[in-house]
Amino acid sequence: MSNFKYIKNKNINRLKWDNCVSSSINYRVYALSWYLDVVCENWDAIVFDEYEAVFPVIYKKFFFRKFVYHPLFCQQLGLFYKSSFISKINEDLISNFHEKILFKFFKKFSYCATSEFSRILGFDQNKVTKQNSNNRKFNNVIYSSNNNFLIDLDKNYEDLILKFNNNTKRNLNKSQQFQLKYIDNLEIDFFIKLFRTNSKIRKSIKNFFFFNNNYLIVEKLINISIEKKRGYLVGVLDPDNNLVSAAFFLNCHNRYTMLFNVTRPNSRHFHSMTFLINYFIKLNCKQKKFLDFEGSNIPGVKTFYAGFGGLNHQYYKVQKKFD
Repeated sequence: MSNFKYIKNKNINRLKWDNCVSSSINYRVYALSWYLDVVCENWDAIVFDEYEAVFPVIYKKFFFRKFVYHPLFCQQLGLFYKSSFISKINEDLISNFHEKILFKFFKKFSYCATSEFSRILGFDQNKVTKQNSNNRKFNNVIYSSNNNFLIDLDKNYEDLILKFNNNTKRNLNKSQQFQLKYIDNLEIDFFIKLFRTNSKIRKSIKNFFFFNNNYLIVEKLINISIEKKRGYLVGVLDPDNNLVSAAFFLNCHNRYTMLFNVTRPNSRHFHSMTFLINYFIKLNCKQKKFLDFEGSNIPGVKTFYAGFGGLNHQYYKVQKKFD
């Protein structure tokens, strides 16, 4: 196995860290140091071969014990690696990483790997226990598959809209019967107000760590991303100029990630989120980028995202519990 070091946060070479993440085969914005600083209270690093591969260790302390967890607002993390490291990436390395490296420091861990590992993890059928259609247990580590839909935007808009399913096309036609207005550069106060009042969003984060602080993290993440010219906050107004839908897109590397989106519950008849996504696709087509919907396993949301013609790039949640 390659040489590795466990490095405390204060000793991480952030220039080398960000260089590794930015030039990695499986780049995701979530692993950049500035992003982790916003969403994580504590994070350290496992570094291979002088920052040829890196793994962010996000942890919590409970009763003098540490465990690795996966934070909110970071869909996929895990091991990020440069092309120079790719020959070392295989099922055995990942298994040894979990059993001999990560387990050495933490007896319990949970994180979501990038979708690239779905192709690496072929799972030796002599070693795997299939618990259900989504979960597999391999060498005492549980792998749970999750959905994530991406659209390749490097096409003409007319070709992209042909991939919309009939329901999405029907809802888009309905939305165009109203005098909806797409707005760029939405003020963050309007977005946060709508975001805070949405009961489904509140429910999704209420049982997570530091619930009262999570909205502040959302606000800080949007502000910093916009300052770095890496984010777009957009919205849709109804005929009375009320904000009915809004979304925040991260623009990093080769993808636009729809990190946050919200619709006013009593305004769903406008189909304003369908209107918003379609407008965004129209504005950003013919680019060598993907539109990343960030999900979902929720049946209704999965159906909604799939309706825009994207492909499902599944990724794994990786868990090791106390023996």
